[in-house]
Amino acid sequence: MNHPYADYRPLFPVLASKIHLASCSQGAISKTVSESIEEYLNSLHTMGVNWNQSIQEVEKAKKGFAKLIGAESNFYNTQDEVRQAINELTTVLNTK
Repeated sequence: MNHPYADYRPLFPVLASKIHLASCSQGAISKTVSESIEEYLNSLHTMGVNWNQSIQEVEKAKKGFAKLIGAESNFYNTQDEVRQAINELTTVLNTK
């Protein structure tokens, strides 16, 4: 019997030789994530900061997340800093 996640193992090169038990920000890195990081670094080296592309990627991620949770991307907000998110949240809570 095949494990339901067996098709995903090849996406994580370290899993070919290791059993990874941690589930944190330093977990196994997928090929897709590695390729995205490399693409980002290359763009910084060749073009510098590309704000428009960054905004497009955030919007693309928001749409993907919205689809994942069954919501529309305009029904939630993303923040790039915890401080900013807490500030907005406390402002909303204080007005009610």
